[in-house]
Amino acid sequence: MTTQKIVIKMQLNSDKDRSKAMQIACVTQGVTSVAIKGDGKDQVEVIGEDIDSVKLTKSIRRKVSKHASIESVEAVKPKAEEKKEDTPTQLALAPYIQGYNPHPYYTSYYYY
Repeated sequence: MTTQKIVIKMQLNSDKDRSKAMQIACVTQGVTSVAIKGDGKDQVEVIGEDIDSVKLTKSIRRKVSKHASIESVEAVKPKAEEKKEDTPTQLALAPYIQGYNPHPYYTSYYYY
């Protein structure tokens, strides 16, 4: 399974269209993240595994924008994780204050 990054360009005139396009992309099988990109916020970037880009574009054309087109499809390489040295961690303990009682016992004395 390969992770793909798909960019779909379309005419998005309102926030309602943007949210509708993101909702359609989120429902698609295999999608892990969706973002709005571009200068005019007119591109939807979809990242996931084994996504059918043509099927996704067709559903966006049908429901949001008639002028949606695939801008790019590229494979995303996994990031190499940096190995950190195993150093023992020190626990920070709260200082003990002598004479401090967090739950004091109150008596009901009446002062006249």
